[in-house]
Amino acid sequence: MVFVVALMLSSVVLGTPLTASGDEQTIYSMWAAILFLALGSFLLRRIFNGWERLTNAALLGGVPGLLKTLGANALITCSFGTVAAVVGYAVASMTGDVFDMVRASAVALLVFYANYPRKKVWKSVVARLESL
Repeated sequence: MVFVVALMLSSVVLGTPLTASGDEQTIYSMWAAILFLALGSFLLRRIFNGWERLTNAALLGGVPGLLKTLGANALITCSFGTVAAVVGYAVASMTGDVFDMVRASAVALLVFYANYPRKKVWKSVVARLESL
């Protein structure tokens, strides 16, 4: 999350390195990629945090294995936000418009907010699966 904010601030304060070098089709394709990254992270979160998958992790590895799985799930889904921000920086560099970076950063921060692990939820999951 810190990387995304730093990338956005550097883009806004320093400007973009290139100006208007990309064609429209490439730029629209990159925005579609950002959208698919965001939607894909939400879908993967639903798949990764499925109750059967977490139950299997608890049965095979106990509580440490469950926490390791939850941590890996959060890391993978949040990395989609970082990639979306990097693609947004590329779009901002190609168009010369720093607000493209701001929009991409907003999408990335939304991905982080939705996928960031919450201690209360993890405690609840561990408490329910600890008895297995």
